Amino acid sequence: HFPLAGPSPVLSVLARLFHPVRYAAWALVPAVLIAGMTLFHNQSEFSADLKRYMNQYSYILHLIASLFVINLLSKIAFGTVLRAHGITIRTFGVRFLYGLVPRFYIDPDAREIWDLPRRARLQSYAAPLLAKLAVFAFGTFLWIGFRSTGNFLPDLGLMLSQFGLAAFLFTANPLWPFSAGNNCLSSLLDRRHLQIRAVSLLQLRLKRLPAPPGLSNWSKWGLVLFGAAVIIYFGAFLTIVLFYIGAYLEQHYHGTGVVLFFLILAMFSLWFLSTLMNRARSRGTTRDRGVRIENQAHSTEEQSMDSGKPAAHTHQPPRLDAHNDDPVPQPQ
Repeated sequence: HFPLAGPSPVLSVLARLFHPVRYAAWALVPAVLIAGMTLFHNQSEFSADLKRYMNQYSYILHLIASLFVINLLSKIAFGTVLRAHGITIRTFGVRFLYGLVPRFYIDPDAREIWDLPRRARLQSYAAPLLAKLAVFAFGTFLWIGFRSTGNFLPDLGLMLSQFGLAAFLFTANPLWPFSAGNNCLSSLLDRRHLQIRAVSLLQLRLKRLPAPPGLSNWSKWGLVLFGAAVIIYFGAFLTIVLFYIGAYLEQHYHGTGVVLFFLILAMFSLWFLSTLMNRARSRGTTRDRGVRIENQAHSTEEQSMDSGKPAAHTHQPPRLDAHNDDPVPQPQ
């Protein structure tokens, strides 16, 4: 990745410049509705333009440009709103997803975000989603407004419109890991690491281990059902993606495509196993640290009993309960 150190001053300037825009955020509601109605009442023109455009050589260039613009605007919107609320932005830069796809990233201090009031957190996490909706509406108006000119603007607007909407629907899904929709739901319910907590509690229940104290029955069932929905959705998504990749490779490359598919499947399996091993090592490190702290606490208590002095306060090992600031649960 390629970080850009010290983005906070630039984002602070943007926060002051675009401060009045927050009062116009509600204008996105009619804009998105009008854009949707525009596409609905021009379905035949939209389908014809999209089919024609996908057969052009410039399609790939506009596709990359659209994804680049949407991702950049989303991260700028996120960072700008965070700076407006006084959150420190440590880095802002570009990383390559799977070593190929360039993606912008922003690295705020998550602890500072969760120290904000709930409304401020919702505004911060919703900013990337609103930016994608704005791109969708702008692209739709650009397409319909310049469709008769015959230049590149309607094609660019078509790409911005469709990929802005697709990016919004994808990232607004709270079942997708670390998505903006998941962060918004966590902020709305005032539960940090909601998705991780839900999956961890589901693992505890499947192992017939007791649920953590401090959770009501409604909270337990809600977290378990949410965790099950996350796993089912993620598994179904991967299955569908792998199926279409395999079908495409077999149809176009026959035997060679089958070999390529199994090569991709093997690479994915290695990545998945590596991720599980890294998490297991992380859990082991956390468990060992908790044991050391507990042993230190017992040693301190024994020394205090021998000397007749009260024991000093020591930190307890991490545990899972209902409080939002507790360590993330790691079932063994």
